[in-house]
Amino acid sequence: MTVRLVPVLAALLGAFLLMSGPIKAEGECDADLKVVDEALSKKQLADDERDQLQDMRSQAQALCDSGNTDEGLELLSEAKGMLGIE
Repeated sequence: MTVRLVPVLAALLGAFLLMSGPIKAEGECDADLKVVDEALSKKQLADDERDQLQDMRSQAQALCDSGNTDEGLELLSEAKGMLGIE
């Protein structure tokens, strides 16, 4: 009886671990988007720089929403660097 339960538990654990990756990445996207939004609302920027950063933010959100979280996080990291964050 116990022998049959082990593969089932292993499969459930594996499924949970696979599902937790996208959730974590989505949370990271949301957190970085909030950080960029806050900086954009407080920081004095030239119009062209603000436009570029807002465009980067929009592209990053689209990437994250479509499942390309690594690319979205990379773009958000670049935007944060331009804003002097981190």
